[in-house]
Amino acid sequence: MPWRRHPDATVDEVGGELVLAQVARGTLYRLNASGRAIFRQLERGRTVAELAAALAPELGVAPERVARDAEKLIGELVAGGLLAEVA
Repeated sequence: MPWRRHPDATVDEVGGELVLAQVARGTLYRLNASGRAIFRQLERGRTVAELAAALAPELGVAPERVARDAEKLIGELVAGGLLAEVA
């Protein structure tokens, strides 16, 4: 399933971290390098399976681990109003 940044969310790079904010909801997330890589892949329209296959070698972990982490991050970002499913 493809995802996109919520239209009301902002994204900035600060000190090597990706900072996502949704001012109207008071949501602020700071993503480390792994979270940033996952988020950037989601912004490119990649599915969880596609991003897991692409990032696993780069992150040095199994694709299944990347997929689990991505699913968890997606859930948190959707709940915070920072990520939305592409209709």
